[in-house]
Amino acid sequence: MLERITVKGLLRQFNYELDFTNENGPAVKYITGPNGFGKTTILKLLVALYGADWKTIAALPFKSFSCVIDGKSLSVTKNEWQIVQDENSDEQDDLDVRLDISLEDQKPLCVSVKGRDGKFYMPKKSGDRSVEMILSQKKILYIPDTRVIEKNLPKRNRKSPVKMCNDSFIKYLSMLSDKIANFLKTKLKNEFPVKEPIEGLKFPLVDKMLEFGLNSEFLTDVKKYGSIVEKILNDESSIKCEIDKIEKFVELINRYEFINKRISVSENDGFRFKLTDLYHSIVDLDDLSSGERQYLILVYKMLFESSEHTLVLIDEPENSMHMSWILEFPKVIKELCNWSDLQFIICTHNSNIFEQRWDMSQDLFEKSRQRMAE
Repeated sequence: MLERITVKGLLRQFNYELDFTNENGPAVKYITGPNGFGKTTILKLLVALYGADWKTIAALPFKSFSCVIDGKSLSVTKNEWQIVQDENSDEQDDLDVRLDISLEDQKPLCVSVKGRDGKFYMPKKSGDRSVEMILSQKKILYIPDTRVIEKNLPKRNRKSPVKMCNDSFIKYLSMLSDKIANFLKTKLKNEFPVKEPIEGLKFPLVDKMLEFGLNSEFLTDVKKYGSIVEKILNDESSIKCEIDKIEKFVELINRYEFINKRISVSENDGFRFKLTDLYHSIVDLDDLSSGERQYLILVYKMLFESSEHTLVLIDEPENSMHMSWILEFPKVIKELCNWSDLQFIICTHNSNIFEQRWDMSQDLFEKSRQRMAE
């Protein structure tokens, strides 16, 4: 768990000490503050640190950064040497950066990065690189502002973020379907179909898989082996966990009541929406409202792109959402905290998203005022 961070010289002007612990509640903290106070930069710094992305860290504007992760202190000190170009040159000044990285109980690591013409090049490292190995074992998920995702999409063969999520979901369902089929084939190879009629037997887990369109023909056929199929599947926790995750996804989407739309899931189509009219017309994902797309992407990524003990960073999740949805969002976050033991750090401009519980917030404007008073 990320317990606290201290950053100095952020954006060359701010010093912050931020505490991300909650004694009697879920592992959720919100970072608030006006535009330009460094909320998104803090998230980018954390993402780069967990990924040992020293080039990005060298490019970010700060002097020093320290944090406590799982009880261990880690610090990054940055030194810069600017190589000034001729005053008549149109080129940017070159920059040499040295990063001194220290992790408690480990030998230090020194990283040198050269910046030329506004770009940073491959770092050179000296010292103990065990800190990189330890950081690689930490799990982090960054969900940026959707507007940033759309802005960075390639101009050619452009596909919207919600459709990219669905492409990933289709691949996930296909892999899960194959896993279930291979698992059952192995477990049932020495079994024989039951002789009695199966009409009176119950197959709650198999029926749930069929509802999600997973390998329908195969799963319908394995019912001939009777109730042992259910027992085998329920004993395999990894498969049951994935089915529960899909069910939670559908439940969280339908809870928000997309107007006159219901979600369905299938191996061929991933997730799709149908109108609740007489014709049950299919809605193109790009025709969902901006708030619906935002919420759909958030829930998908939080469920399917994280795993236990992941640090989840979200930037401005409230964008395009109606106030009623914003007020419901804390409940979703709390559920997912308990669901997979996640930690959340969320940047926002809207205090309603944390029910105006300021004990759950670290406000950068207030932090900067406290520093000025000191």
